[in-house]
Amino acid sequence: MKILHTDFENYPSGALAMLETLGNVVRRKPETREAFLRLVADADILIVRMDTVVDRALINAAPRLVIVGSATTGINHLDMDALEEHGIAVITLRGETTLLQEIPSTAEHAMGLILALLRRIPWSFDAVRRRTWESFAFQGHELKGRVIGLVGCGRVGAMVAGFSAAFGMRVLGYDPHRDAGELASAGIEAVSLEGLLRHSDIVSLHPLLTEETAGMIGASEFALMKKEAVLINTARGELVDEAALLHVLETGGIAGAALDVLQHEKDLYAGRLAHPLIAYAEQRDNLLITPHIAGMAVESVWKTSEYIARRIVVVAKRLEKKARDTP
Repeated sequence: MKILHTDFENYPSGALAMLETLGNVVRRKPETREAFLRLVADADILIVRMDTVVDRALINAAPRLVIVGSATTGINHLDMDALEEHGIAVITLRGETTLLQEIPSTAEHAMGLILALLRRIPWSFDAVRRRTWESFAFQGHELKGRVIGLVGCGRVGAMVAGFSAAFGMRVLGYDPHRDAGELASAGIEAVSLEGLLRHSDIVSLHPLLTEETAGMIGASEFALMKKEAVLINTARGELVDEAALLHVLETGGIAGAALDVLQHEKDLYAGRLAHPLIAYAEQRDNLLITPHIAGMAVESVWKTSEYIARRIVVVAKRLEKKARDTP
């Protein structure tokens, strides 16, 4: 078998050893789409991350492909309909609750963004790098006594709730897929989305990206938020109407935002960074952006990479046995 591996930076040796039991592992990330299509043409297994789009054209160019693996919970970079039509097994982290409960990196990053934004840490450090030493210019806000509203109270949202409670914050939550009792057991007060937006000092987004949640935070939702409130997004950029966010930041409709995700990240990964929010952040000190690193802690990458490799080996061997047993 040929395993084309585009997700090989800092890849754990144990996971690589597992894959090598199946055949030849080609670790390469082609610079052009054309080179990628040529390289995948004889691949049996393809391993990618969010920055690689597996669409119908790529699938059609890979007639031998039987498995696609992606150590991500998001799957919007995968054409699931086309993969199913071609009978290709898809192995991701979506729904792998037991494993994911042991991975707090995204929730920790959300808290890091909250602290960085409210305490103005990045901008104060920039000032020190410019050889200035000012304290009162960078006064921030404490977390204790503030209200955090969690939109989406699944695995990550529940972890953020626990961290927030430890900081002394009141935790509100909106999640149409969980009842009030379930939220209460996680220390979350169940409220409507409107109530959450009206009463929260910090609004943190944690839902899955679906047709229902795409664009769920737009102009009308920002209008409900306090002018002193901030928005945190470590989920998916498509949850937010970015034009509306830029407008409320420019006009003082909310106090600030910290984002680990943006829309059109395929362009950003390709080096096309002409993004209005990035341009705004270059000039202002109330928007903090990180390049989709919430889930990229060393420990989480190792755990998830080894898990996906182990699953790939199991599925590949099952497919090989089925092929041998088929007359």
